[in-house]
Amino acid sequence: MISQDIRSHERFGAPILQRISEIKTKVADCKRFHGIEFQGKYQDIPVITVRIDFPVYRLANGRTRSFQREYLALNPDAPADLFKCDHDSFAAQSAQHDILYKLVEEEDLLKAFKSEYMQQTEPIVCTSEGVVVNGNRRLCAWRSLYYSDQNRYKHFQTISIAILPLCDERDIEELEKRLQIQNPMRAEYHWHAIALMAKEDIQNGKRDGDVAKSYGKSTQALHLLMDARDYAEQYLISIGKTDQWSLVDKDYYAFEQMVKGRKKLQTQGEKELFESLAFSFITSGSKEGRLYELIPDIADNLAHIEQELAQKMLTEGQTGHEDSNIDLLAGDEPIEVERASQVVAAIKENDDAVAIQKTTRTVIEVQKQLKHEKHAENYLLLQLSKAVSALQNAIDNGINDRKVNIDGVKKQLETIDEKVDYIREWLDQQ
Repeated sequence: MISQDIRSHERFGAPILQRISEIKTKVADCKRFHGIEFQGKYQDIPVITVRIDFPVYRLANGRTRSFQREYLALNPDAPADLFKCDHDSFAAQSAQHDILYKLVEEEDLLKAFKSEYMQQTEPIVCTSEGVVVNGNRRLCAWRSLYYSDQNRYKHFQTISIAILPLCDERDIEELEKRLQIQNPMRAEYHWHAIALMAKEDIQNGKRDGDVAKSYGKSTQALHLLMDARDYAEQYLISIGKTDQWSLVDKDYYAFEQMVKGRKKLQTQGEKELFESLAFSFITSGSKEGRLYELIPDIADNLAHIEQELAQKMLTEGQTGHEDSNIDLLAGDEPIEVERASQVVAAIKENDDAVAIQKTTRTVIEVQKQLKHEKHAENYLLLQLSKAVSALQNAIDNGINDRKVNIDGVKKQLETIDEKVDYIREWLDQQ
């Protein structure tokens, strides 16, 4: 990254009046042009040469929108309107450079331009005020290299910029979408950045269908993307990392599956439990395997997971009801509390995320095995044999001279008796 001793106003753009004047003068004598589709037509726009410290980054760059929020979250002393108040301020341009530099590193652009043979081949597209519309990351990479060794990278001392005709913000946004987001040859925008841009478009009065089309998506796919971002935002808040969007760069499919999985659930308690478990696995990251496969399994088996966690985490009094709801007295009116909500509360109080995840995975694996086996004619006998083996194992290894935790054992035995009685009654009817 650019060292502090070379950070100065000139490094991140000439003053706006100077930019306007110099561009106007050079465009008048221009002999080079660059073809571009803009404002609904194909046109040739003038190309001029300027010093690398001449243009300014575009702060409304959609690619960096989420990361600007992250910058403010990580730098609480920075003004909240840093990226909106004064476009040309050194503080805003410097912060934008830092954000772009992270994207440059992520996409390995510095390595590409370090070779003296890799020079500028396509002009950077700017407004008539010298604001970069297309090429912000390239400019960041060139500046970083040039200021690190001005002799070695002297070919970046001056750069070519193509000047757009007079235009408004909508023209610029449409150009950005066409040149960057819809272009398969360009580096992809982060999913949450596109979702934020789309959300702001709709909030500004654009129709959902038009917004979806502008991003090359169906309306349904766009809403799924925005809903996934809402879940990601909720997740970041829940782990105390509000607006730190780089933490979820690679988790789109996990949040997408959360959106789909939530639709399968009925009660608020079930949805809360599902979200709590999914968030726990997302926090664990790649260590827990493919989240986009695991999260649907959590939704499909949530009732069984809830039951197992309730038996392990709730007290005997809390789990002593036949249904999944508990009535608590508040004055004369009973308040119904879902067991799922109680499990969520217990999870929040429990620091052992590994144990909770292990239980969840075990339940899922057992249910998958049961679904596989249940079509066999001897399914009942097979499951009873497993139960007998499990009970014998409990006797052989659980009853000994060591101190044994017997909390909940009586309740489990009562449940076993109930299940055995049910099977006996069924057999008598056959």
